[in-house]
Amino acid sequence: MKTQEINESKYISELCENMIREMAIKENMQPEDLSVRLDMKTLDDKPIVGLFDRKKLVRRSSIRELVRVGGGGLLTGLITKEVIKQVKAVFVYAMEIFNQNDPQTIFAVLYLKKTDVEQPAIALYKDCVYDQSLLIENIIGSVSNENTEDNV
Repeated sequence: MKTQEINESKYISELCENMIREMAIKENMQPEDLSVRLDMKTLDDKPIVGLFDRKKLVRRSSIRELVRVGGGGLLTGLITKEVIKQVKAVFVYAMEIFNQNDPQTIFAVLYLKKTDVEQPAIALYKDCVYDQSLLIENIIGSVSNENTEDNV
């Protein structure tokens, strides 16, 4: 992974962690109880975002709101575009590993994973069945490298 990709994945990982913690405060819940479900109707659409308190839908949101809450500041618009690109890359990756052509059969859940420390991770689901979980910091660079901009 190149230095720029490492910095980008670390930045997006930190942004996700900040967003989960700040959004949990905003929604009056514990950060470990907050999960962000990401769905896509097609790869050409923006991701559909839902905030969950464990398994209960709290409300709909948007990538832009998540970036703003996570600390996007004056660069929220620019960062939002990059995050949407990364979410699409994750869906392309998931469609490849699940051998699927339709992104509607897949969804991803962003949450804080407990390892030695809490780190943001994405869990991938196919047909509502959990398959795998990957740390944001690890997946961002790898899915970006595997998928060209033509795919996302």
